[in-house]
Amino acid sequence: MGNVAASRKIEITEQALAMFTGSESFYRHSLARNVIYTEGCKFISENGAAWLIDEIALVQNTKGLLSQEFQSWELTVDLESRSGKLLATDGGAMETAHGVAVYWELLRKEIPYTDFPLASIELYCCANGEPQNGKTIMLVSEY
Repeated sequence: MGNVAASRKIEITEQALAMFTGSESFYRHSLARNVIYTEGCKFISENGAAWLIDEIALVQNTKGLLSQEFQSWELTVDLESRSGKLLATDGGAMETAHGVAVYWELLRKEIPYTDFPLASIELYCCANGEPQNGKTIMLVSEY
């Protein structure tokens, strides 16, 4: 019989995510080898939302995102219909003359069904210095 404890999932909650601040360990994405992710993202991945990390990692080599050094990704979930929207922006890198952040939409994807337990979550994807060094996906609290 396998290790039962290893197969148990921990519920993804605001409280569980708040425990992740900074990161001492990084994990290479299995398919997008130039993308690494933090301990908080590993927690998400191991507890039922690996698809979310995949959605972010697998588009990093596309023309529209390759040169984006900082990206803000927000998943919003309608908890009644279980549908969602994944939106990537530049995080408000530009400002108007009045100091108001301007967010450029980089990618939008409708999610017809998700069992993600929270109404929303925001993650960052940041360049690791030079473009050839890839990118890191992290929780906002790990930035």
